Amino acid sequence: MKRASTFVRYGCNDLEEWIRFAVERNVEEIDLCLSEDNHLSAPNDGSFYVFPCDTFDFNSTLKCLRLAHCVLAPLKSCNYGFSMLATLELFKVDLKSEEHIRILLSSCDNLETLSFSDCYNMDYLKLEHSFCKKLKYLKVNLCRQLKGIMLKCNILETLEYVGNKIVFLFDAPMLKSFFGRVSESVPCHGENWLVCKLSTDLPQLENLFLECCCIVSVYTL
Repeated sequence: MKRASTFVRYGCNDLEEWIRFAVERNVEEIDLCLSEDNHLSAPNDGSFYVFPCDTFDFNSTLKCLRLAHCVLAPLKSCNYGFSMLATLELFKVDLKSEEHIRILLSSCDNLETLSFSDCYNMDYLKLEHSFCKKLKYLKVNLCRQLKGIMLKCNILETLEYVGNKIVFLFDAPMLKSFFGRVSESVPCHGENWLVCKLSTDLPQLENLFLECCCIVSVYTL
């Protein structure tokens, strides 16, 4: 089986069996979207479905995983099934904590594309040299709790960021394209802050699109 895709509502009792069925048939791509219903933000009552990371083991053939409206929080004891992942795309996924994110990324040795959109409980995104050694494309979109992105990636080529003003730390010698839309809750008096940082930290940058949106103005570079 190459691909398994489903759209289900919360409370689906057969979901675990559906995932297990796909895994047993050596699925390479899973696209799982749970109905948002009335959840406009991560619920505090535990009603988000918890993706069963322990269903995947060392023999997993999974190469592409797309999740929406669920929890993805692997534990060290069951974090073996993502080593073949090349693409991971998460939309409105509750990541629980920085430690869970670290555990997740530490197992993704073959990851090339990583995307977070409207995800919850991600204060800092830290990519270390020992993680995601093949990562070439990173997208972070409207993760409102995010405070900083720390990148130590040897072959990362493209970064896309949409969201509030945050801290950026770069150690990415191959990063050549940056696409950003950054907003602030106070008027911009130093709208070129990120341009100055990028030119200093990433002298090899070839492609830059940056839009800074403030209360009173929009700057496009």
